[in-house]
Amino acid sequence: MSSKDSVKFRYRIVVNNDTEYPYRVERKAWLFWKGVTREKSMGSAKDTIFRSARQEVMRPGKVIFEYNDADHLVEKLKSSE
Repeated sequence: MSSKDSVKFRYRIVVNNDTEYPYRVERKAWLFWKGVTREKSMGSAKDTIFRSARQEVMRPGKVIFEYNDADHLVEKLKSSE
């Protein structure tokens, strides 16, 4: 990832009083928390957070890796040894 491109997202798991879906996954919006989904177990709630975070990072147009002149120079110096 680029040094200028920082990932900013916050998720949390809230315990509901609903007996069928006791865990609610929320995402931090600009000011308030927004509900993402309701889950039956803590493990599935954590999986939802990891999946959502991965999708956030892999959004189209997001720079994941940059290869610049310094990287090219380092590779040339390593190959010359």
